[in-house]
Formats: sequence, structure tokens, C-alpha cells
Amino acid sequence: MKVIVKNMLLFLLLTLGLLCDRAWAELQVFASFEEQAEIKSIRSSSGVRIGPSTRFPAWEGSSLEVISPEGGGSIEISQIPPDWRWQESLLVFVWSQQPSDVALVLQDSIGANYRQSFRVRPGANHLQLRLAEAKTVNLQVMRSLTVAITTKGTFYFDYFALDRFHPVLQQRGRWDINYSLDVETPHVPWARPLAGGPIKVFAIADVADGRGIVELAQRLDLDFKATTIGKSAGINKWGFGDFYEQRGGGGELWANHFSLAYTYIADDLIYGPRYDVILWPGLHAWNSYPEEVRGAIRRRVEEGAGLVLFEPNNSDGAVWDPSPLIRSASSVDGKKNPDDDVDTSRWEPTGAHYITRGIAWEAFPWTQLEVPASTVTTGSQVLLQTAGGHPVLAIRSYGKGRIVALGYREKGMIPAIKSVFETGLDYPYHDYLWALVARAAVWAAHREPAAELGPLVSTPSGAEAQVKSAPPNSELRVTVRNSFGETEVDELQIPVSAETPARIPFPPDPGLHLFEVRLIENGKVLDWAATTGRVSAPVVLTSVTPMTDRVRVGETVPVRVQLRSVKEIRCSLEVRLFDNYERLLDRQSVPLSFTGKAEQTVNLKTNGALTHLAIIDCQVLVNGTRSDRQKAEVFVLQPRKWDDYDIVMYRFGPDPIPGIWPAIDRQMRRLNVTTLSSYSVTNSKHANYNVQAQTRISGQESPDGESRKYYTEMKRKYLATGDKRVLAREHCLDDPGYRELVIRELRELTQPWVPFSPMSYYVYEEPSLTCYGDAVDLCFAPTTMAAMRRWLKDTYGGLDQLNQQWGTSFTSWDEVVPDDAPE
Repeated sequence: MKVIVKNMLLFLLLTLGLLCDRAWAELQVFASFEEQAEIKSIRSSSGVRIGPSTRFPAWEGSSLEVISPEGGGSIEISQIPPDWRWQESLLVFVWSQQPSDVALVLQDSIGANYRQSFRVRPGANHLQLRLAEAKTVNLQVMRSLTVAITTKGTFYFDYFALDRFHPVLQQRGRWDINYSLDVETPHVPWARPLAGGPIKVFAIADVADGRGIVELAQRLDLDFKATTIGKSAGINKWGFGDFYEQRGGGGELWANHFSLAYTYIADDLIYGPRYDVILWPGLHAWNSYPEEVRGAIRRRVEEGAGLVLFEPNNSDGAVWDPSPLIRSASSVDGKKNPDDDVDTSRWEPTGAHYITRGIAWEAFPWTQLEVPASTVTTGSQVLLQTAGGHPVLAIRSYGKGRIVALGYREKGMIPAIKSVFETGLDYPYHDYLWALVARAAVWAAHREPAAELGPLVSTPSGAEAQVKSAPPNSELRVTVRNSFGETEVDELQIPVSAETPARIPFPPDPGLHLFEVRLIENGKVLDWAATTGRVSAPVVLTSVTPMTDRVRVGETVPVRVQLRSVKEIRCSLEVRLFDNYERLLDRQSVPLSFTGKAEQTVNLKTNGALTHLAIIDCQVLVNGTRSDRQKAEVFVLQPRKWDDYDIVMYRFGPDPIPGIWPAIDRQMRRLNVTTLSSYSVTNSKHANYNVQAQTRISGQESPDGESRKYYTEMKRKYLATGDKRVLAREHCLDDPGYRELVIRELRELTQPWVPFSPMSYYVYEEPSLTCYGDAVDLCFAPTTMAAMRRWLKDTYGGLDQLNQQWGTSFTSWDEVVPDDAPE
């Protein structure tokens, strides 16, 4: 009995040990054809030719080219993991130049086989074989994997891996997301539905700001396909929760981290349907895309497709570059601060053109937009430039196609906003930015209408629109908003007259009014335009200023209000205080009578505020009509209660594009999120959550993007020379200068967060002495070596004792240097 119990315990311990070692499926790439030795180990059937290729890779930088003869053939891979029991699926990527049937044949060491066939189409194909179905083989003793091809043709194989089973891959056929209009945000449907039907669009979309194509599709009638690519290597690989690491390997030196995304894009451009226009943000240098991608774009544009480039990213004049704008060298060569050549002045059309006609320039957030310096290519025409002379928008023709370049700093295709939550504007200014993008896409697609809604002109009594070549029974539909985005006139219908312009009167309230006009025929939009107009007010609020920038909840906020009137006036001043849930906290009304200037102080109670932010909403009324209105903010210091679990949502990125935060907030509320981490200070202030402070210091995170270059270059030197001295951290932990930097950074970074009473201060994310899970040894910097020797002296007492313990013969402490991995 004791023997049985002992054997059972031994069995349980062994089982638990195995489970602890590999208790679940995980990604294990076993063939990516980067080494010649790997390719030489592959056996091919008669007539099949194989070789290394850089075309259409999916994991790192290489693929296996397989050319099969008439009747097909096969390749056999024997360098495979022997034990597949803990895995759920076999993954294989194949790019096919023709339709074909491909079979995966598993063989174990006993000689048993399992075969599963797949139909592959021209282009990119992910094959996923569910291992639970391979019941005829012993997954513990696998011997080989054979790929059998039934037809003559050319194929590129890559990314042979074991992994968990991925329903997402099974449904979508890609490691990417499906873009849809299911989540709607407030928007102006400038050209939706569009006369003539949707514009067929292909777009590349940033992982962080891919919502941009959906925002455009809400405003412009599109039939679109979007493929996602990250701006940085880390975001591209780890930017999706459903397939966190499956979008590429990157390799030891992360030289080919966008291979899979590039291959997807090539598939869409080579084998995709006809596109009217291609939308191309400058996420990567133009010449970094494979020739297959650049060549496919060139052919499509030559044949008549439009191309819209956002913040063109040019870096090599040796390849064909379609852009009408070329970024100035100082912006890209790294020798000069790119911000030195950024222009923030207003934009001015250079003449009449469809793209720039009907844009409400006065509605743009001018203090928030940036335009880097660019030069205009020969044969291109500038349609829009800054007051400082920087080109903003230029066009050219190529073959039968039209090309538009928008040179502003972009984010999600519209201009990047420096501070999304603090523009000082209370109306949806982004709708007018999207109108410019939409018109650029329509023109590039050759879809501008014969009917023309002429420039919408502001007049003393309102706005005026002239329509040319309008079809019979067409009409204008007019919406007017005030400076707070409130609708004053909703879908007013005005018949079109060829003889007289349409006149749209101002609403009764003074102040700024935004006119949005669409030319409609049979319910479809032919053209659209917008403008602004202002009605003078008898009384103007010149300032609304809280006397303190922060108060404790329950305390009073003193607010100073200054007014101006050119004549004697009797009015009523109404000041209200809301928390950021729009709950009214207090209201004060004061009758006033004055001429010229006046000042009034009111005190507002913050009792009951539930948010960090409180809004002071001040308006002045004359005879019951609002004459002016202004808002101001005050920060409410909330006591931090930690009496329940926190559900924390991380971001690690810049603020979202304008207009979408309310939708993000709704989704997080559905998830019961309580705390935001690694959001900006302004986003955190305008969001109604607890906070984990974003105070990430220099030098302690696994680097990504530009910061990775130091480590990549360091590794190159070490692997080439074997010299340990080059293995020195960019920020050495034992460097007194670095420690002083950290202290200084922490003082600066924590200060803005103190009012939030954060749950914690987030100093770094995924700290690393190297670069993620890097095997290269660090750090051999002089300061680190000195610190190590001090520790050794304290530990061993002297050099003789160290030599005796280590079995070494050092003659001085300066000789004591640890071995690296090869040693």
C-alpha cells in the first residue's frame, strides 16, 4: 500500500511539474526561413524548387519560395518541436500567386499521419489546423510536417507555429480588426448618402488612431477596406488584445517588425477590388514599404485611382514618390529639431478649387494646428498654405489618377490637435476639419459633382449661397449651431433657384453662428459648404475667472465676471456650477445696470461634486435673451476612498482624436472601469475616474520606437566585435548623473498629479535592464563595473579571497570583469 501511495504521489508531482512548466498553449514559431541551414534541411518532392525570398514575409524578413510543377508537389519540414500536446493549433502562412488546394500532413515518430486540406486564394492566407482534430497521430512524438500542393504555381511560405486556437483568425482570416460603423459618434453627415453611391476606398490605419477611417465614413459615404499598421514596432506587435503578439517577430535586432502588415497591404492592393481612392497616412517612410506595395499603388494611380497622402513621409529620392509635397530635410534628418520648422499660423487658400471651397476656416482651432516645412515637387499645385508660407495642401496628376498631399501634422487623418481637451472651443470643430478631408477624397476619386454649391458667404443678416448647375427639384438643407454646438436651426429646407442666391437669416441670439448647408437631390448629397457669422451682442462677457484654480469639495469657488457694453444696459447675470456629470451644484443670478465696463464676483458652492472637474457656466441675459455666454473650469479636490476593488484601464498613448472620448467613456463604463492609468493630465481631468498617475521616468522601460535605436546599434556592435565594453546602458543605474535626473524628473512629473490624490504613481511600465527579454548582457559601463567591484570587496574582503572562491588569478580589482554569455 505504501508503494502504491508513493507511486501515486510521484505521479502527481511529475504531473504538477509538467503543468507548471507548460500549462497552456502559447505561441511557438518553429520555422521562419531566416537561415540557410533551415532551408537546406527541407526535403522537396521531384520537380519542386525551393529557395529563400524576401517577398511577402509574415514573421520576420524572409519567406520560403516554393515553385511547384504541373500536378503540384510537396515539401517536408523535419525540424519541428517533438511535443505538441500543450498546443491547440498549427499555424502556417502562405502567399499564393494563384488559387490552389494546400494540405498539411502531420506525421508522428510511430508512422501515423493526419491530413487536412485548405483552399487558398491568391494573396495572403493563414492556415489554422486545430490539433484536437488530429486524433490519428501521437502529438507527444511528432516527427515531421509536410505541405502538399495540388497545382502548378508559385507560393511563399512563412510563420510555421504552434499556438492556442484563434477564433478571431478563423473568422477574419487575418491578425487584424474589422472596421465598422457599429459604434457611432456625433457627426455632420456632410456627404452621406452621396449622390452616385459610396466611394470605394482603401486605407491604411494606425493601431492607435484607426478610428479615423470610421469617423470619415460617418461623414462621407464610403465603401471602405482598411488595414492596420502600427506607427511603432511595439504598438504594431502588441496593440491588439485578441492577438497580442501574433503580428510579427521583429527578430533579434527588430529589423522587420512590420512584415506581416506590409504583406496584408500588398494583398489588398494587388488582389483587392477596384478602389476609387487610396488614403495613406504617413506612418512610415515611403521607401520602407516593399516594392510590391509601392508598385501596386503606382499602377492603380496610373489607371485612375486617386491617392490622398496625409503628412507625407519621404526619405529616399531614389524610389518613385507620388507626393506633391516633400518634407524638408531638417524635419527628417535628425540633425535639427523638427519643431524648428513647424508653422502654427492660419491657413489661406491660394485660389478657387473644389477641395478648399465651402470650408469654414474660421471654425478651425488655429492655436492647435502644426504644419512642418515642405517643398513642392515639380508639376504640383499648392491649394492651401499657412500665413507663414508653408504649403498645407498640394495636388498633382499622375497618369489618369489624381494625388493630394496634406502636409499638416496628422492624427487619424485630420490635423493633430495639440491639446484635444483644452482648445477653448465648445462646438464640434473637428467636423469642419473632416469636411476638408472628405473634399480631398471626393476630388481625388474624380467624384466632384457638376452641380456646385458656391462659396457660402457670411452677410450682415446671415449667410448666402449661390448654386450653379443644380438639377431640377434639388434643395438646400441648412443646420445652424451656436458657439456651444447647440442646434439653433435643424434641417431647414430651402428650394434652389438658379437666378437668386439662397439667403439664410441669423438665429435671434447674438454671438457666433455656424452654418452647415448641403445641396440635396432625391435624398442624396451633391455638394456641401459651411461658414461662420457673428451677431453683435449688447453685452459681452470679457472674462469669467475663478479666483482659485482648485478647491476642496464642499468649499466655495469665488468667480470674478467682467462685462462690457457700449451703452447703458439693464441685464441679468446668471452663473451656474456643474460637475462633469452635468449635475447642477449651484446657481447665482445677479441683476446689473451699467455703461461701459462692469465687474461682479459671485460665490458658488461645490457641495455634492462627484468629479475632479467642475464647470462654471456664465451667461448674461437682456430682456430674457442670451447676449453672451462663457465657460471656465475649476479643479475639485476629491478625497481618495479606497474601499473596493479598482478596475484599471491603461492607455500608454496620446489623447484620442477629437469627438470620440464620450464613446470611449461609454464603453469603459460598461466594463465597470474605475481608474485610468497612463492617460494625460488633461484627459484625466476631463474624465470622471480615479487616477493612477502617469510619471514614467527616463531609462527604465523596455524601449520602443526611436528609443530602441540605441540598443539595436549597441547589439550590432557587440555581435560584430564581441567587445563587452560596448554593452553599456543608455541610462546606467549606478551613474550619479542619471540618479539626479530621476530625482528631478520625479519632482516635475508628480507635481501636476497631486490634486488627483492618485491611487499610485506609475514610474515605469515593463521595466527592463535591456530591451524586453533581451539575452545580450548588460551593463558593462565604467560606473556599473565600479559599483560591482565595491560590492565584491565588501562581500569577499579582498582580492585573494575572491580568487580562491572563483578559481581566478586577478592581480588587481580593475581586472575583475564578469563573463558574458559566450564566455
